Amino acid sequence: MTLRALVADPTEPLAGQLRDALLSSGFEVAAAGSLDAAVDVLRTEEPQVVFTSDSEMFDGGALCARVRALRPTCPVVMVFFPDAADPEGDARKYGADAWIQAPFEPSAVVALAYAMLGVHELRARLAELEKEVRSASDKQVAASEFEVLKKLLLIEVKRSRRYRYPVSFLLIGVDALETRAARLSMEKRTQLLGAVLRTIASNVRDIDLAVPSSEGRFLVFLSHTPREGARVAAARIVQKVAKMDPRSGLTISVGLACYQPGPGDKVSFGALMKEAADNLKRAQKAGGNRVEGADRIGRRPTRVTTVRAPKV
Repeated sequence: MTLRALVADPTEPLAGQLRDALLSSGFEVAAAGSLDAAVDVLRTEEPQVVFTSDSEMFDGGALCARVRALRPTCPVVMVFFPDAADPEGDARKYGADAWIQAPFEPSAVVALAYAMLGVHELRARLAELEKEVRSASDKQVAASEFEVLKKLLLIEVKRSRRYRYPVSFLLIGVDALETRAARLSMEKRTQLLGAVLRTIASNVRDIDLAVPSSEGRFLVFLSHTPREGARVAAARIVQKVAKMDPRSGLTISVGLACYQPGPGDKVSFGALMKEAADNLKRAQKAGGNRVEGADRIGRRPTRVTTVRAPKV
């Protein structure tokens, strides 16, 4: 497989370091010194990862937005100069997938590039699954397909542990599904679950993943998202679904699980899924239409947060 990268920066020393590191590891590298030139590369060469900076000479934030529009599966790495005060916050603000700050070793660039290839693969596979969901008669992903997705998510969780960034999972369940489904035909039930999935997907970021996991349940993966950000996203989804059809009383509940790097902390995909499932069960047992989430995965919860959606 051909590995393609775009380096978008007008500063030759910085762009040259990135380009040389990527070329030495087998990437084909396209260079762009302006936003227009970078957009041309996005349209014609289909890069799998983009490295860019943000300065008075180059609008990296604008390029992030163009990548999302033109190549939504392509991850973006923001490159910051040594004097950047808050590179992590700035990268999050621009919607970048990762960041690196000069000075850096070529090996760090290569490791980050290969990590982003995994993100690209994950998003591309998700896009295929979403197409299958929309076209399948029962609007459900086959068990074998979901197993593929779980393996990709497992890889992403391992990356979060290695590169020390937070990840969050939302396990979402339609409240009182059995009672509701008994009143609906197969076609109507399929339409209902499809509408819920669309509402969920439209209320998370482009870099997040939302897929059905089983009948009436959906899994959302929030990369580079700490606990508080995940709670905000989960509460917003609960509120939006409750407003879909207020007369029907349709609601969802969310089980939240997060990994935030800390001394001695460990994380596994299985532990995160169990935590999310336990919290979803707790939310629905408490009446539904709410979010339940423990403080930190891998430790006995010291506090459980419940977020209720407002009545509509």
